Amino acid sequence: ELEALHEQAEAIRRGQASSITEGGDGGSIGVLSADGNQGDLPNALPHPVRGGGAKHAQVDDTRHDRGTLEDLSKLILPAQMELMSAALRQVFNSTALQSERVDALYALQELVEDIDNARDFMLIHRHAHGGAGNHDELGTKPTDASPSGFPDILSIANEGQPVEMQSAAVWVLGTAAQNNVDLQQHLLAIGAMPQLINLLSRQHTRTELRSKVIFATSALVRSCSQGRASFYEHGGPDALLRVLSDGSAPRLVRKALVLVTDLLHEEAREAKEAMGVDTPGGQLLKAVEHASLLCDVITEQLAVDDVDVREKAVQALDA
Repeated sequence: ELEALHEQAEAIRRGQASSITEGGDGGSIGVLSADGNQGDLPNALPHPVRGGGAKHAQVDDTRHDRGTLEDLSKLILPAQMELMSAALRQVFNSTALQSERVDALYALQELVEDIDNARDFMLIHRHAHGGAGNHDELGTKPTDASPSGFPDILSIANEGQPVEMQSAAVWVLGTAAQNNVDLQQHLLAIGAMPQLINLLSRQHTRTELRSKVIFATSALVRSCSQGRASFYEHGGPDALLRVLSDGSAPRLVRKALVLVTDLLHEEAREAKEAMGVDTPGGQLLKAVEHASLLCDVITEQLAVDDVDVREKAVQALDA
């Protein structure tokens, strides 16, 4: 029965093949069969494309698209660099209004949100646009020792600057450092941490500025052991205690509690990875002269009226 079915199928195939008329060259049409090809292959079958024409067409299209993207990037990259350079010049333009200089810092903050822009900003320096003997409005003499825009921004965070300028400058630093190990290490290398902690420690500093300082500090210590080491070395835990002890600014206390929680989690994670055991508290508690004081201050936050503060205090204690 199987042989009969096989012969029947072959007959159908031959019948279909014979129904095809002569090919374009007038020759006979071959038959494709399980028994073997008989005669020439049918002219109706498509001939293979010599040289892979379709494939080459796709490659050409890809190359064209890539070339277009490269051309666009060549236009965009200088534009971004020039925008950052122009904003930096405006920040240090002593003839501009303070509001215009603050706006320039806000523009920089938006630009360095992009990781590539943040890295490129390390190649920009305002002194490249001025004469070698010029003094800027901060009274500092230009130097080529630090070919980066970030020391310039850090200088704006100095105490002698208007608070609005300081806050915007610290915001730029924190934004650039977020999830960017290159920028974290660069900012640590130019001394950002001690300056931030100094601002955080001063209780007369306005809440807006101290809030931005906590943001930037958090960005420097997150997933960065060097950042946390610098934080402890320069008195960061004591600065946090001062903030937590100040009940006049609930918003600031919330941010400080979040930073405490982040530090505790980071240390517990690193300790577990290194030794395979959980060690709650870690360096943070060791760094505080009286570790129990930190716990007491956090516990006190459970009695405040602000619900968010109480919630953040619970999270810190749970860490």
